[in-house]
Amino acid sequence: MSGGGMFHLYKDLLPPSVASCCVAATLVAPDTKNLLVARGNTLHIYTVQEEEENIPDFGRSGDQTDEIDADLEGEASAGMILGDSDEHQYRPSLSAALASRRRKVARLHFVYSCKLAGVVESMGVVRTSVGVGAAGMDSVLLAFGDAKLSLVSWHPPTHSLTTVSLHFYEREEYRFEHLNPTYLHPEVRVDPRNRCAVLRVYGGRIAVLPVRQPEEIGGGLGEEDLYGKGRVGSATRKDANSDDGDGDFAPFHESFVVPFSAIDPGIHHVIDIAFLHGYNTPTVVILYETHRTWAGRFPARRDTVHLIAVTLPTTPPNPNASLAPTHRPFPVLFSHDRLPTGSFRLHSLPQPLGGVLVLHPNGVVYVDQTTVPGVAAPVNFFWGSEERITNLANAAMAGGPGKKAAPLSYGPGSIPDDRPNPLYHAQSSKGGEKIGVDLSGAVPCDIDPDTVVLVTRKGEFVRLDLVGSEDSGRGWSRKKGGVRTIEVERCGVKLVGVPGCVARVGEMLPGVKEGFVFLSNRLGDDVVFKFEETHVEVEDDEHDENSKLGLNGSVVGTKRSANDAFGEGDGTTNGKKLKYEDDMDSELYGESAVEIPSPTSAKPTTLNGTKARQTRRKLRFFATDQLTSVGPIRDCAMSVPTWWPSSSPVALEDPVAPVYDPTFPRQDLEITCAIGDDHSGSVAILRKNVAPVVIATFQSSDFAVSKDPVSAVTADDSDEGAIVEEEETTLEDVWRVDLKVDAFYQRDDRAESPGFLVICRSDGTTVLDTSGGDLVEAKAVGFQRCVKTVAAGSLLNGTLIVQITQSSVTVLDAAGRPLQEIKTSELFENEAIVSADVVDPYVWVMVSDGGSAIMIAEEEEMDHPADSAEPGEQIVRIGKLNIIKALKAESNAIRAFSIYADPTKGRLMPTIREATKLFTPMSRLDPGDNQGNTTRLRDPPLTHQKRRKGPPNLADVEAIAGVDTYLDELDKDLLYSSEHRVGANGLNGRDASDSNLYGRSVPDESSDDEIDVVLRNGSGQGISDDKPVAALPEITMENVSRMGTTTTTDANYWATIVHENGSLEICKLPSMESSYFVPYFDLLPTVVSDTPQSGQKAAAAGGVIISEVMLCHIGREGTDKDMYLFVRTNGCDLVIYRGFYHLEHTADLDPLSALPTSLTRNSSANISASLRGLSSPAPSDVDSGRSRLALRFVRQHHDHIGRELRFFVDMDKLQTPQDLNIQDPKDIRRRKMRRFTRLIGWDDGATYEGVFVGGPRPSIVLATVRTTIPITTLDVDPAGLEFEGPKASEDGTDLNWASDSDRTPKFVPLTVPSAVPGKRSLRVHPMVVDGEILGFSEFDTPSCRRGFAYVNSKGSLRISRLPLSQNLDADWPVRKISLKRTPHYVIPHASSETFVLATSTKVPFILNRAQYAAAVLAGVIEDGEQVNGQVPTADPLTPDTGMESRPPGAFLPEERKYQLELVSPITWETVDRFEFAEYEHVLDAQAISLESKQTTSGRKLFVVVGTGFVRAEDLSSRGKIYIFDVIEVVPEPDNPRTNHKLKLLYQSDDKGTAGPVTRLCGVNGYLLAAIGNKIIVHSFEDGESLDGVAFLDVNIYVRAVSAIKNVIVAGDLLKSIWFMGFQEEPAKLGSLGRDFSQLEVMANEFLIDHNQLGLLTADAEGNLMMFSFAPEDVRSLGGTKLLGRGEFHVGSQVHQMVRMRKMSLPRKRGAAAVTSRQQAVIMTTADGGLCAMVPISEKMYRRLTAVANRLISGAQQVAGLNPKAFRRLRSTSASFLSSPSTVSRGANILDGNVMEMFSNLSVRRQREIAKSVGSNVERVVDDLLEIDLSTEWF
Repeated sequence: MSGGGMFHLYKDLLPPSVASCCVAATLVAPDTKNLLVARGNTLHIYTVQEEEENIPDFGRSGDQTDEIDADLEGEASAGMILGDSDEHQYRPSLSAALASRRRKVARLHFVYSCKLAGVVESMGVVRTSVGVGAAGMDSVLLAFGDAKLSLVSWHPPTHSLTTVSLHFYEREEYRFEHLNPTYLHPEVRVDPRNRCAVLRVYGGRIAVLPVRQPEEIGGGLGEEDLYGKGRVGSATRKDANSDDGDGDFAPFHESFVVPFSAIDPGIHHVIDIAFLHGYNTPTVVILYETHRTWAGRFPARRDTVHLIAVTLPTTPPNPNASLAPTHRPFPVLFSHDRLPTGSFRLHSLPQPLGGVLVLHPNGVVYVDQTTVPGVAAPVNFFWGSEERITNLANAAMAGGPGKKAAPLSYGPGSIPDDRPNPLYHAQSSKGGEKIGVDLSGAVPCDIDPDTVVLVTRKGEFVRLDLVGSEDSGRGWSRKKGGVRTIEVERCGVKLVGVPGCVARVGEMLPGVKEGFVFLSNRLGDDVVFKFEETHVEVEDDEHDENSKLGLNGSVVGTKRSANDAFGEGDGTTNGKKLKYEDDMDSELYGESAVEIPSPTSAKPTTLNGTKARQTRRKLRFFATDQLTSVGPIRDCAMSVPTWWPSSSPVALEDPVAPVYDPTFPRQDLEITCAIGDDHSGSVAILRKNVAPVVIATFQSSDFAVSKDPVSAVTADDSDEGAIVEEEETTLEDVWRVDLKVDAFYQRDDRAESPGFLVICRSDGTTVLDTSGGDLVEAKAVGFQRCVKTVAAGSLLNGTLIVQITQSSVTVLDAAGRPLQEIKTSELFENEAIVSADVVDPYVWVMVSDGGSAIMIAEEEEMDHPADSAEPGEQIVRIGKLNIIKALKAESNAIRAFSIYADPTKGRLMPTIREATKLFTPMSRLDPGDNQGNTTRLRDPPLTHQKRRKGPPNLADVEAIAGVDTYLDELDKDLLYSSEHRVGANGLNGRDASDSNLYGRSVPDESSDDEIDVVLRNGSGQGISDDKPVAALPEITMENVSRMGTTTTTDANYWATIVHENGSLEICKLPSMESSYFVPYFDLLPTVVSDTPQSGQKAAAAGGVIISEVMLCHIGREGTDKDMYLFVRTNGCDLVIYRGFYHLEHTADLDPLSALPTSLTRNSSANISASLRGLSSPAPSDVDSGRSRLALRFVRQHHDHIGRELRFFVDMDKLQTPQDLNIQDPKDIRRRKMRRFTRLIGWDDGATYEGVFVGGPRPSIVLATVRTTIPITTLDVDPAGLEFEGPKASEDGTDLNWASDSDRTPKFVPLTVPSAVPGKRSLRVHPMVVDGEILGFSEFDTPSCRRGFAYVNSKGSLRISRLPLSQNLDADWPVRKISLKRTPHYVIPHASSETFVLATSTKVPFILNRAQYAAAVLAGVIEDGEQVNGQVPTADPLTPDTGMESRPPGAFLPEERKYQLELVSPITWETVDRFEFAEYEHVLDAQAISLESKQTTSGRKLFVVVGTGFVRAEDLSSRGKIYIFDVIEVVPEPDNPRTNHKLKLLYQSDDKGTAGPVTRLCGVNGYLLAAIGNKIIVHSFEDGESLDGVAFLDVNIYVRAVSAIKNVIVAGDLLKSIWFMGFQEEPAKLGSLGRDFSQLEVMANEFLIDHNQLGLLTADAEGNLMMFSFAPEDVRSLGGTKLLGRGEFHVGSQVHQMVRMRKMSLPRKRGAAAVTSRQQAVIMTTADGGLCAMVPISEKMYRRLTAVANRLISGAQQVAGLNPKAFRRLRSTSASFLSSPSTVSRGANILDGNVMEMFSNLSVRRQREIAKSVGSNVERVVDDLLEIDLSTEWF
């Protein structure tokens, strides 16, 4: 029980999803906009691509288009809900005019992600003068705790980040200067002109990092302390992978550390720092406090925040030099010494305005060098409350108002300040208090030079307009001249959640009145939104002084003269007529004028009777993209999945769970999490594995050979009517053959999607016809049914069928009649076909000796004979297969192959010649073309032939080579020009029909052979010459995504080959010309590049055997796709490569030479998102080199291991791995990787494409093509809308609407959002729930729309669909159910199969009501008894609360109203609810099995709730215990889910418990409750009363408690953990041991490893600690002291721990699974992640530790961090770090994130590391797989 020999591995199950910081930069290429988002220890890079989209219609399913038809006008205009169902929620209507409109949106395209050995605390963007900075690309500074700073940049040749330099300033004397944990979070700031960067370290110091400027030469490396104490501990180094040619110059000068006291002795408690814009030298503003204070000491000390602006030097100042006061090392430009207490943030404003905004919860202050003390703008009534509190206190001490109080002493250092603060009394600060907004935690974002939008903690958008003098201008016409007043206005939009960080994407450009902003969400999904500035004309009719405050509570500033700085106008007017100037707005929202308050107060003037006209600027927002987040996780529960959600297409009366056949016995579970807060509150259901929804199941006996057709049966009636064969057969594979025959066979009985389902059995083939919707055996006579099928497919756009068996290749027409048969013996002697690939129009077969043959289908015309023609049939086009290439095994043996069709004709797979056309150097443009619209095309041949519909015959290739070359070149130029746009979203998101509307871009220069072709903008004439040009077919989603539907003229075809010697080759079809060659590819390198000059004769030593290879494109609809290379080894390992553009023969690994220095874009913007590292080829490039592919492939990291266990046994002697089953060379080599293009899910609103990978541990690799799910992260804020109808009350809050229909908005701030788009991010999801999968195929019938069929190892064929309610475009498949309230606890009730939720909503906190309730609870008065003649109520609008006298802009604090809800897991609707008393908070809720006489077992599951009453801080808190039972009742007639109710069995008496009930758990049928500082064990045996049987006094406050059998571990708020034991007879609770260190416990749990027991504890600083109870150890002082056994730093707070038994695994192959005696612990974190602590054996720990040490020392870490240093325990408590228990802790926890690196290394590197530790690769990978299998519960 000591736990001293316990060894564990920490493993991240789900990476963090809550964004901690973000920046926008030009990182990947000079012409791209990138967004970097840090989520804990992961970094994600996206490209922000501007596109155009139609206004979406979310009322349609995924099968329909996004356009709104005219017949849906009535439905659309009825309105679309954009928020919650509140009765006052505005619901904007969707006009039919939106149907024809297109708008510009911003999409996030995934580029790169990586795990870091540290948590990113802050980021900054800097443009250096060397390296990538010289090419116009930014670098990023990453700040880590405690004081590390890394500079990283993009490395185009490897498509990854590279570390440029690392700086660290960690010194013990710095570290312990401040023990506040907030000071351990460094913050980085960068000068706007990239002259220096600063890092705030440990609160009291600042590190200055000067950036080398282009004109500078030389400079030192490293950092020294300001006072000459030597190196701080950093050295700028050049990355090993970066060869930028500037090695003599570092990007930085020597850095130095400056204490804030050296800048100014009065600087203490620094709050924020920021750089100012527009200064010739780096100038930084520091916001700080000289002394701390609080509200109770405002009479003694207030307005304690100071501001100072100083100039930073770029060289270390000499501290010993005697300088004159005028030559200070840090010159002060200006300062402000009386800012309001509570100011929390600085925001510097761009030029030409400049200056800085100081944010305060109650207002904002603008300060610059010419404006002191500044211009203030209040936002609520509490602005200046510090001064009012001081006056009230002084009046109270003086005996009444008007009397002067005697001086009082407030203690040392207290200086009472009675001087009035001018910021509270200036005229510019009047009126703003009526807004009523709390700016606590607000984040700012610049809109234009004098407009800022603040997003408050409640998600409200508040607009600030900084108004100058009359001649200063506004917006982009703003001039310098200071700020006279600040106008504050609600925008009418809110974020559903709490804002975290904000990044403006792209630079602010003069005149551009729109932009995109990324806004992270701490409690919900992150959002990208667009803002548009709209101008409104105002016609003045009348004046109203009260209209200075609009109905939305907005404060409208007035234009002031120079002599009237704060204005004395009589306000604005009401009832103005407005008219939108924006044409698009008039079409979207109508032309009728609406009335709205005026924004200005200038009196109207008339000229010849004409009314004065003014303009008002308004902002309109709409969401364009979002990132899914599932954090922070408040609570979680493991439960059995709920099947058949309400959105299922199959109508079933009762939910039916599919019966799977897993390889090992397992019980699939799902994690139900409580996430979010208030309106963002949700329940998230997480699963790691994709569990398909099974529609029907067929066994092998259902497909027995019979004379009559066999009808398909489902799993439920499979025993009825099934024909049983004499010998048992199994199913091996399945193919779906799609046909398009309606155009050729005019038959009425044909379905929409006719086709066949070809099923390979162990003794033959079964063909089912799917045309009628039911699966029936096909009547077609041409299929070969008595032999096994190797492959099947369709050719010539679904007009032909090909069936490939081991002996022949058979071609059939669409009706299944045979047309052609090619025997294998005609091609190869005594060899059988073992593998084949069919991609229209090519067929490739391979025989057992490695030889292969390539065939192509060609069309012919013929008449069917009269005796075979059926009624209605006409002359049809049929085809045949022609052999174009035969490869003999002796000369070129092939191991694996595949065919790829590029539907974009060179966009996805460009050659060097084609790639240079995508970007054209500016120097090559025609200088005589003033408009830039002339392109050069090659002279066409004199004759022009009609283009063939199919690829030419081999004999005709040379004859028409010249014509086809010209046409290919011409097609490419037309494809990339604006005259011939392709696809609905093709190229730049426009189609050809919009060319007149949106104009044409500059065409490209395609060739050096000249003939001028002018593309005229807006002319619609296209090419001006008369030469015939073949029209380019339109490329749509269908012919891009579906291989079988693209015509042969739409695609380039490529053959991907892996030879027996391990080399990879890509050849162009049909000529088989080699265009890409990679030697030793079987070593699986990290980066794959073309090496044509190197030939490979023999295979590499130690290379893997590659079984399959596949080249395909995956991504969003249109041409927004990426190339991927999938590799599957014979050991079932999956390796994925992602392609990126790179010119191999003109740029080596030098990042600068791989980048163009001066480029102009001649194609769509989406090419720049994927095109990296292109430069113009050298003039000496020969044509053969220009035909090579301009591609590289980089290996993608994923954590899925597809192989099966080799079942090693830990013994002293190293065992060799058990060999896999050796396959006979003549056996069929089944293709386990199958591509799919049209699977749907997510409530039928998402379409996915990708690759399914079968095998023993199958997985599905996918990306989102398109969705119709709306973005709901932004919502309408009713408080910020301006309505027509009755006038508001004086305070602007009571609108008194007659009905909801009167709430007609005058301006719509939020438009229809976009649909959630795909991110082009590849997701790898396991699908091991049904064991090994042998075959997979898409399946599309009316009963199973866009589903799939697969065959498992048990021989079952399942017709399935993806889970409809899950979003698969996430790290784990997730389903989010919005609650619109805060969930606190999720409790699964297993016996009733329901869930119990503890939720809360926010309500105003009323003090007198809280005091009255406390008096009733204390027994002082009776409930209902009057006090001072009245009874306080909870209604905030009743007179006794004093609400009527509340000043405008004042708001009450909020508290939570709790309730317990019983919900159905099918529909997640509330079926019963129990509301708790006012001010009663639910502190814990658990489902506990207690002793009960109601059951035969003596135990029953109850729902137990512990509460505490939280009122004011001066009122004592008590609590209650509630015990509920979930009983079964008669359901409501129309709702069968209401068959359960909550029954209250017990609650504490009215006085409650002695303290709050903080934690609950069960102990051997007893209830353990932590009440205050006591732990009490209760008995509930009689089911009516709760009796205490034992108790124990603990320290302060019990935050966590868990029990196993009769032992208990409890965690204290400040005093670490206690280990206790409970004795039943006689009842006794005693302390066994405790930890004496100072530790703030967040969660704890037991660790079980066979017969050893350990204690796991998580603290508030993200540390995990293992303890053991070892009374035999002398260090434990007889067992009273717990010994530390291990420590580990997670990087985020752990909120909850759940202990689970490891999955059962067999000891050897074929043996039964053995129940594990080890238990792992699952943990949830504050950043939305899941992690696990898994016990492992000592031998595995020793072996993996040795491997991890090699990985840490040998593998390059991103940002140059040390994983070991990251995982060391971190604490700000000096007493804790020096405690003896901390010193004695060992290091028995292994970092699983480091071990993940091993499976993603190259084969050669894996073997080197494994050999160096005395092991082998199979042994190490098997250890990792065993850990994955043992924790694969979900």
